[in-house]
Amino acid sequence: MADATWSAFQGTLTSMTARDWIVALISAWLAFKVLQALYNVSPLHPLSKIPGPKLAAATYLPEFYYDVILVGRYTHAIKQMHEKYGPIVRINPNELHCADMSFSDEIYAVGGRKRDKPFHQVNGSAAGTGNAFGTPDHDLHRARRAPVAKFFSRAMIARLEQEVHDLAQTLCNKLLAENKDEKERKPFEIAHAYSCFTS
Repeated sequence: MADATWSAFQGTLTSMTARDWIVALISAWLAFKVLQALYNVSPLHPLSKIPGPKLAAATYLPEFYYDVILVGRYTHAIKQMHEKYGPIVRINPNELHCADMSFSDEIYAVGGRKRDKPFHQVNGSAAGTGNAFGTPDHDLHRARRAPVAKFFSRAMIARLEQEVHDLAQTLCNKLLAENKDEKERKPFEIAHAYSCFTS
């Protein structure tokens, strides 16, 4: 019986055309994605108890729609989610967004607490390159961060706040000056300006 079944299965595989294989692969992929979406909204998922839109919990489609189709509007959608669902919202199958500043100490390792990052969450381009930004291990990250930590201290940031504000105002003034003439207004590329400003 098993031999006959196996022979029939082999016969089916050998008689499949390229089109049949493509249809089978696409069908298998779609079935996998549907099962994955069902798992993402099921009680088995670790984030299932966090409130948020079910479609956002199931798939990345809302994030894609707002960020790609509507060009970067997902932050506004997240704000609306917070208004509807509360301070902690599930914004996609594997991410939460927190709008509660008092909860930030729980999220980030402060006050001597250790928090190692899973390797897949480390910045992809920096993973394994031996730099401070892509280090999963907390103690190693602390050792690598030590030489530059003083530049990111609260006192240094507070000291530079006015300078950063002035530079931001200068950037805004230059961008606004580009389109001063109402009749000749046109869109302009700000990516390079922001890259220069934040570098």
